[in-house]
Amino acid sequence: MSKDITKKVGRPPKITTDVVGKLEHAFSVGASDTEACSYAGISRQTYYSYVKNNLQFLDRVNELKIKLPMKAKTELSHLINAGNEKAIFWYLDRVDKRDKKDEENQENQLLLESLIADELKRLNAIRKYQPSEMDRLEEYALCIAQVKIMRARMAQQGEVLYSEKSGGVYSNPLINQIQSIQNRMDKLRDALYPPNKDAGIEVVKDIRNEFI
Repeated sequence: MSKDITKKVGRPPKITTDVVGKLEHAFSVGASDTEACSYAGISRQTYYSYVKNNLQFLDRVNELKIKLPMKAKTELSHLINAGNEKAIFWYLDRVDKRDKKDEENQENQLLLESLIADELKRLNAIRKYQPSEMDRLEEYALCIAQVKIMRARMAQQGEVLYSEKSGGVYSNPLINQIQSIQNRMDKLRDALYPPNKDAGIEVVKDIRNEFI
């Protein structure tokens, strides 16, 4: 009897028609893979093994996963077109704010890449670098670019911020972030341009002394 029990333990549950039906139902109401597998009574490993060999079912799952979000978006669109104020305010607060954040992130990334390119051009004009130094040089240029962006942001926000919730004031977190990056810049600069190592090398100037 113990042999029979041993054989049954560890044997992966079979994907039956009932299990497939439960998976489809779970995915149709927006369940995650973990939630769907739990509802169907199987492990995620069993599910992934099954869909790996049943690509048609995987396509079906993907269709079900997007069905509910699309329905929600369609209903939201109808409510907005009908002039539902709550739907309009929700959209502006959630969706429009998210889109603006994505656009801002893209703009910041382009600005960061431009500043890095400018710094690399400036640093490469100072001297030639060994291949082993290139990663350090690129990180140094990245640090300078990051601090420039953070400093500009802090100039807009102010060094001291006000909390609407508590009514108190607190230091802008960017101050500590800038300081941390500048500490890293110290180490990178000293490694790339050791003090008094070569009198012929121009003294490297960066933006740290202009800041905190």
